[in-house]
Amino acid sequence: KQVRCGSRALHGGCGVKVKNRPAQRDDSNRNFGAVTVSVRADTLDPENRTIEAKLSSETPVLMFDYRRGEMVPEVLLASGAEFPSSRQVPLLDSHMRYSSDNQLGSTREIKVDGDGLVGRLNFAKSSESQWEKVRDKHLTDVSVGYEVKSRTFVPKGDTQRIKGREFHGPVNVVTSWRLKEVSITPIGADEMAKI
Repeated sequence: KQVRCGSRALHGGCGVKVKNRPAQRDDSNRNFGAVTVSVRADTLDPENRTIEAKLSSETPVLMFDYRRGEMVPEVLLASGAEFPSSRQVPLLDSHMRYSSDNQLGSTREIKVDGDGLVGRLNFAKSSESQWEKVRDKHLTDVSVGYEVKSRTFVPKGDTQRIKGREFHGPVNVVTSWRLKEVSITPIGADEMAKI
């Protein structure tokens, strides 16, 4: 088991600095199949300070692979997602988990929806600044922090069938993972994880 902190964000989550981290997402390995976006009606609820978000998708995200010491595209399979039976995890500011002051509220009503997870972001009254930025559509990106329970590495040049789908290497396919937190972040790595 490996715990990831802020692993779906482009910044060096958990204070880990990685040399040669790309300035932007590498889309050169986009042969994972079609990516779809479902457009929803506005889910903003100003009275309750909540809004719905796509928390994660199966879009490949370039991640640092500590076993290989290099950047490797990673896919989080929605079918392998686990979350608390309460369907609630902390809502954090940019994966900062060192103090309760970093908690903006909670993410609730979490569920698998097609190729990813969706949930409702609930902002505490003490998180007025972040809530205003979300409400005014300045902050749009979310990112998940998770624990990898099982993954399959497909080497470069190889093709492997995993859970009924073909994946072309290099890629890490995460087949089992546990959601630990959801973060509001200025720049998320998963381009489909949006409010």
